[in-house]
Amino acid sequence: MRRRLPIHFAMQAAVVFGAMLAESHAAEPRLRGMWIEPAAIAMVAKDPSTQTLERCTRESIQTMKSLGVTTLILAYAEYNGTFFYPSEIEFYDQDIQRNVQGSDCPFDVYGVVLDEADRLGMQVFLGLGRGGDTKLLWEFDKSDWKQRNEAAIEVGTRVARELDKTFGRHPSFAGWYLTHEMNDLSRASAYYDPLAEFCHSLAPRRPVLAAPSGTPVVTKELLAKSKVDIFAYQDAVGAGYVPYKYTYKPEERMATLDEIYSRYARWHVDSGKRFWSDLEIWEMDGKQGYSAAYPATFERVKRQIEIEAKHVEMLTGYAWHGYMQSPNASAEKPIPKARELFEAYRKFAATAATTHKQL
Repeated sequence: MRRRLPIHFAMQAAVVFGAMLAESHAAEPRLRGMWIEPAAIAMVAKDPSTQTLERCTRESIQTMKSLGVTTLILAYAEYNGTFFYPSEIEFYDQDIQRNVQGSDCPFDVYGVVLDEADRLGMQVFLGLGRGGDTKLLWEFDKSDWKQRNEAAIEVGTRVARELDKTFGRHPSFAGWYLTHEMNDLSRASAYYDPLAEFCHSLAPRRPVLAAPSGTPVVTKELLAKSKVDIFAYQDAVGAGYVPYKYTYKPEERMATLDEIYSRYARWHVDSGKRFWSDLEIWEMDGKQGYSAAYPATFERVKRQIEIEAKHVEMLTGYAWHGYMQSPNASAEKPIPKARELFEAYRKFAATAATTHKQL
């Protein structure tokens, strides 16, 4: 499982679906989508005040827009006992072994992101969260899995219903993200399909997105049957992931990246599903295990872009806060490596956009 809060801090509308279909061509060689980890905003902000958190959030979205980002993906509505929008939901979180309450929301990340995206003409996918059971789609053989899955679907539907009620008026609310990451689609569909169908029942024109892990067990037939609309495959470069092992050597993964995405592309031919990339702009050295991520070098990120853009419909970068930072970010603590990556990528993106228009 890949998702981690950033960084060197050592912690672990409605848009018409036809607009998505218009992307069914080779990707622009730049990051058109960007992931936001809501908890990371407070980690990079200069102070925990609501005013600073809001300024940090809005400034970062404005900067993403200036780089050509059109799509934002909020990774989770709740995580580790904290909600990132004001909620009336309460449930038992198995991961931290206590009840969590949506009313304990320190800052409405979702509301601010959607408001700024409305203003800038961007689209946003809202992550549902993991419902306090992070390992759900990796522990199918546990005796209590069926009960856990039922509980996770119940929490997920409550969150989706509340998000639709609370934020459905926002024109930038474009779709849903199922935060749980899968390896084996044939088994994960027992969770994905009911939740995706429920999201579709709330808003048929909002597609559902999932981000498979670095070793997805998928076939064209499974894709065609899935109720998920968009698959953004994690490139798994950050920790140098090779089948079921973290090498912490990104080049180990880079060596097979072209072949991997070629295979994914073959699965998607005539499947009816959108094919995106979830491109990791961070890395880890393994000295603290799967933790303590830091911004990657631009040279490495550029190679990822060049490889993956040949195969997918859209490149999305994982993730912004802690890994990219404008030197003009007034509400954030300076992160030198994130600023280096930002500056190098900014120059590259400008050239890539001009070249793509000429083709």
